[in-house]
Amino acid sequence: MTESYRSFWTDLFGWSYSVGWLDAGGIRTRYLEAGDPGRPAVVMLHGIGGSLELFTANIGPLSEHFHVLAFDLVGFGLSGKVAHDLEIRHYTEHLEAVLAAKGISQVMLFGVSLGSWVSAAFAFQHPGQVERMVLIAPAGLLPAPEAAARFMQQQAYETVDNPTWDRLSQTFDHLVYDPASKLPDALAVRRAISLQPDMPASTRHIMSLLDPVAMSRNAIPEQAWRALTPPVLFVECPDTVDLSFRMIQQARALIPRCEVISVPRAAHWPHFEQPAIVNPAVIRFLSGETAAQP
Repeated sequence: MTESYRSFWTDLFGWSYSVGWLDAGGIRTRYLEAGDPGRPAVVMLHGIGGSLELFTANIGPLSEHFHVLAFDLVGFGLSGKVAHDLEIRHYTEHLEAVLAAKGISQVMLFGVSLGSWVSAAFAFQHPGQVERMVLIAPAGLLPAPEAAARFMQQQAYETVDNPTWDRLSQTFDHLVYDPASKLPDALAVRRAISLQPDMPASTRHIMSLLDPVAMSRNAIPEQAWRALTPPVLFVECPDTVDLSFRMIQQARALIPRCEVISVPRAAHWPHFEQPAIVNPAVIRFLSGETAAQP
């Protein structure tokens, strides 16, 4: 052990929060909630392979200013599983049901990867309900190269079918910039999730979205991005020039009200690796404050 040891528990230590389950349109849904319910609501949406634990470094600081809610999307984590392939509309329907169950009418969204795709799609579907969005490692505009998508699918299937520690560690290679960010907690939680009897089938339903036809069917067209009404904060990682980085460069030219912050030494999860940079910027943006000019 070292003085720099970090875990989900150290992230949440000292903060007030609750964890529970709710029924969201028939989906048993695990959630974590923090902050005053009378404050503006911020809902956090994780990416493929993720769960609500992805946000432990952000929930506490944001809860000082907002009513924060993170939950496991349908098919993921400890939430309910379904017997069909999952597309973006299924996730937006799940989000809508969670908001209804919690009595949230106006919301700000904080999405990562798949969660950013779902956030944007929900904002297009419910333009008057979404006030602001933070999009990290965004997806849904540029299609993933077919070879890369196939690799991600195969890696996910091999990992969930045989979730060894080494195999799980390999899945984090593209998610984090610093190998030290592969927290034992993160690997242990993902392994526990993978060992659920219904998770291998659910993983195949989740990863079907990366099939080229499904990606094309679920893509958000440029004209929709141009019509986006809520202000958007993109978080880019210039030390990791991947598909998400390229999408930000394209999307920022389309969205009417858009801001970008750059986070060094981070990969797919800058909010997880560099919370000391990301959290203040997100709080400022969601509070309606403009960025300081250089």
